[in-house]
Formats: sequence, structure tokens, C-alpha cells
Amino acid sequence: MMSNEIIVKGNPNISNIALTFDNGPGRATPYIIDMLRKYGAKATFFALAAVLRKTLLFKIIQANT
Repeated sequence: MMSNEIIVKGNPNISNIALTFDNGPGRATPYIIDMLRKYGAKATFFALAAVLRKTLLFKIIQANT
């Protein structure tokens, strides 16, 4: 379900953003991981067990180290 609510928390003097990817992985997940790595960005992935492939899970875990 999509929400139009904007939640703002944290220090307004520090530029931070939280990236989350829900209901995946999907076809774009490997590309997203590559872009996150390229730009040194961190994200949180909420994966659905029904669509999670072991090789993709390991790639997500490796990208976070």
C-alpha cells in the first residue's frame, strides 16, 4: 500500500536520506545494488521469501559489507 505521508525525523543540519526497497527482489534489484555500490550508498531491502533467490540474497548481503 502506498502512503502519501511524509515522515521527517533527524537532525535538519545533516543531509541524510533513508532508502528502502520493499516487496522484492525484482528484475531491477541487481542494477539497484550495483548503483548503490557505485555511489557508496546504503539501503534497506525488505525481501519476500516467495521471490527470493539464494544467489540474489548473497549479492544483497555482500553489497552491505
